[in-house]
Amino acid sequence: MLSIIKRILGQMKNDKRSLGLLLFAPLLILTLLFFILGDSNYIPQIAVYDMNEKFVAELENHATVILETEKPEAADYLEANDVDALIWADSAGTHIELLEKNSKSVAALEAIQDTTQALQPTQNELIVDYVYETAGDNQLDSLSYVFLGVISFFLSLFFRECHLSGSGLGRLWSGC
Repeated sequence: MLSIIKRILGQMKNDKRSLGLLLFAPLLILTLLFFILGDSNYIPQIAVYDMNEKFVAELENHATVILETEKPEAADYLEANDVDALIWADSAGTHIELLEKNSKSVAALEAIQDTTQALQPTQNELIVDYVYETAGDNQLDSLSYVFLGVISFFLSLFFRECHLSGSGLGRLWSGC
């Protein structure tokens, strides 16, 4: 068993292209994904209705605040005005309406969370609702794209090996 491992590692050491692909290609791809998807400088836009002035003043330190004089319908308002969150308070607690679960809604929730931590309010219950959330949403729905990427990666390796070994697609079903 040890001799097999030594032989494989020796072959990998001599194949500089494969070693480079194994080590540097994932780093390059992850770096590019960070720059494409990571928007750490994003400042959320939060609409506020019927909240105290101290809360609004502190929230302005973390987000762009839009003051509303009457409570709008959340779904239409969030979509039409490109607002990340709508927040208001009533006797049940502090309500936060978000359009969907994405990086913008996370930034809005972080801004609201930072504001509530800075003010140390009384234990008002935070009620978070999403406009486009169904009861069936779960962690698998969020990770399905990752699973699809992993499966397609391994399938591309399989087809590459079949192509390099000289077997065509006709022999694919027989295990190359």
